[in-house]
Amino acid sequence: MKIRDVAAAIEEFAPLGLQESYDNAGLAVGRPDAEVHKALLAVDVTEEVIEEAAAEGCDIIITHHPVIFHPLKRLNSASYTERCVEQAVRRGIALYAAHTNLDSTPEGMSWRVGHMLGLESMRVLEPAAAGGGAGFGVVGELPTEEPTEEFMRHVMRRFGVQALRHGDIVRPTVRRVAICTGAGAFRHQGTGPDDAVFAHNTVVEQGGVHPDEAAVPYGAAVHQCAVPYRDVFAKGHAAADVAVQHRVVLYVAVFADGQCAVIPAQHRAVPDGGAGL
Repeated sequence: MKIRDVAAAIEEFAPLGLQESYDNAGLAVGRPDAEVHKALLAVDVTEEVIEEAAAEGCDIIITHHPVIFHPLKRLNSASYTERCVEQAVRRGIALYAAHTNLDSTPEGMSWRVGHMLGLESMRVLEPAAAGGGAGFGVVGELPTEEPTEEFMRHVMRRFGVQALRHGDIVRPTVRRVAICTGAGAFRHQGTGPDDAVFAHNTVVEQGGVHPDEAAVPYGAAVHQCAVPYRDVFAKGHAAADVAVQHRVVLYVAVFADGQCAVIPAQHRAVPDGGAGL
């Protein structure tokens, strides 16, 4: 099998044409005609992930977040991105990402989370111009209305975490839930007063804000260092949160206006000692 065959299979499900204008999904490093025998899957390309792929004899790393978002003017190991690209090239490992195209494709990331939570009557939250059922996020209904705290426990059980972080519980029950992987915290307007909105964390490269997130609390970019125990958000403002490189924190934040909650979902979720339910 060649890299182009792997890419074609992914893009049949999540066409590159569905990605956002700022995105850089697809094959970033490697030749389409190169042979592939073993692949490693991850959320982000990191130096540790590349080391793991090399140790496992992998020919390609398939991630959700692209390692390259902006043109590289040099490769002198000065930045995390440059080091990752340099290591991948030296080791002959291809880098492929399925990002916002996977977020917005029909039955994509948000749909998967919705199915995991048992939502019914799901529909697209923000339809794409391309139509065909594509778009960011989904809205669905729980089979029955649940107490908010019990719903949070359900989320914890379903994602296999022992704790989650959340703001004030401003609504006693939950029935309608909106889910949006990607920059979902900034797409919650118009989902209705009874909705909970779920979004995923992002990994932020040192010195900058990840392109698919609008803001980082405190302006704190994080790369392989500890995330603060609790992020404080200005009242009435949407929340943006940060995950440690190669770590994921399942996070619930209830907005001050009571209209939504934010839960990020990535693989290898690691609770950070926030409030347990």
